[in-house]
Amino acid sequence: MDLRCFCLFGLYNTYFEYRYFHETNKCTNVFYVKLDYFRDFYKYKSRDEINQLSDEEQPVFIIVKIQNKFFERLHSHFEKIRISRNDILIKPIEY
Repeated sequence: MDLRCFCLFGLYNTYFEYRYFHETNKCTNVFYVKLDYFRDFYKYKSRDEINQLSDEEQPVFIIVKIQNKFFERLHSHFEKIRISRNDILIKPIEY
């Protein structure tokens, strides 16, 4: 079977710390994930290596603030292109 899939890494709000940045004179929430965490499915070693890929092959970073709304939008999009809700699998993965 040739099925498309993508995985998202979820971060809980409690993972973030509120920090002040002198460069911007602003506070923001920050959290750092070490590259080693993604070694099983992230094979690129540098930003230059990623920039050499075509737009379709480059990894993407997205932020989802309201996950239920995001999942509903995914379902709606796939239903518009005639993919049944029953054929869409959205669930947490445990390693």
